[in-house]
Amino acid sequence: MNRPGPANTWVLLDEDKDSLNAGGLGVGMVRAEWIDWLGTYHNSACGFAFADGHSEIHMWLDSTTKVVNGDVSKKPIIGSKRDWKWISEHTSALAN
Repeated sequence: MNRPGPANTWVLLDEDKDSLNAGGLGVGMVRAEWIDWLGTYHNSACGFAFADGHSEIHMWLDSTTKVVNGDVSKKPIIGSKRDWKWISEHTSALAN
């Protein structure tokens, strides 16, 4: 958990109910794509618990982050990538 460090690495989060399929959340880290889908239960926001023990609610900004009509298929992110950038910056990575 070297990057981005315990205060910025999520451990638990709200996943969309239609996307629940395993014990983890899949997000494309090389290409901007949603593999699994983040929750939007809190007025288009999602709850996160971080490795250092704090938690927070993060508001999603892009309309492409929300599941539409239960369609949780894997999708490339076209247009704004603000939400994907935030989740990729708060997901663990291997140290070089």
